[in-house]
Amino acid sequence: DRLLKAERREAVKFHELADRMAILERTKSQFLNLASHELRTPVSLIRGYVSLFKEGDFGVLNENGTRAVSVLNDQTLQLDGLVNQMLQAARLQSGAVPLRQEDVDLRDLVSRALERFRELAGADHSVALSMHSKTVPVRADPEMLSAILHNLLDNAVKYSPNGGAIECEVRADRVLARVKVRDQGIGIEPDQEGMLFQQFGRVVNTDTAAIGGAGLGLYLAREMARLHGGDVSAETDAGPGSTFVLTLPLRAVERPRGRRT
Repeated sequence: DRLLKAERREAVKFHELADRMAILERTKSQFLNLASHELRTPVSLIRGYVSLFKEGDFGVLNENGTRAVSVLNDQTLQLDGLVNQMLQAARLQSGAVPLRQEDVDLRDLVSRALERFRELAGADHSVALSMHSKTVPVRADPEMLSAILHNLLDNAVKYSPNGGAIECEVRADRVLARVKVRDQGIGIEPDQEGMLFQQFGRVVNTDTAAIGGAGLGLYLAREMARLHGGDVSAETDAGPGSTFVLTLPLRAVERPRGRRT
């Protein structure tokens, strides 16, 4: 009888904890949705004014003014990226993210993503690409897949503050397509891997304390990959740097049938 009562008390505690966790998740989702929408308009307005200053619409700037506008532009772009990530996270949680899938060669998408990203990486980071020799057919939303790749590449640059090589590799077997993004940066410990893919999940230590970010990039990358039936994972090899792997189902390609004679 005592054992039964103890089990009931534990069951009540468990349900109360589950209810609190559900409320916390709803509150987090509401915050993301509200914050992203409320910030979107003022950030766009700031970007517009910064652009006008850059283009000289308010007169010629002196050297200090030009430097200040450059800093403002960089910070505004970062803030705009954060707002977009928050908005995307809120949409993912509400299930309001439509998939506009089409048949694509993953090699082409990765090549284009790297071309765009090389300009953002800067002179301190070299970006190399190694690709499968044959077509890597997948069915995917090109815009969403580009966002996944951008998040993985941005993470590689961000967490290798001293520069170094970033390697991107596209491979495929009979079932899966894989994109590996490898950097020579700070690296991660095996017990930290789970935190990386949580919403607002960041590993904060002496090496990473000065690195900005809200901890949404890898979370979004994994969630968007899973919408495609794929995943994003981390490989925790010994030595410096980190490797993140995007996997996607390989689309079956029908071979043309030969004519009968």
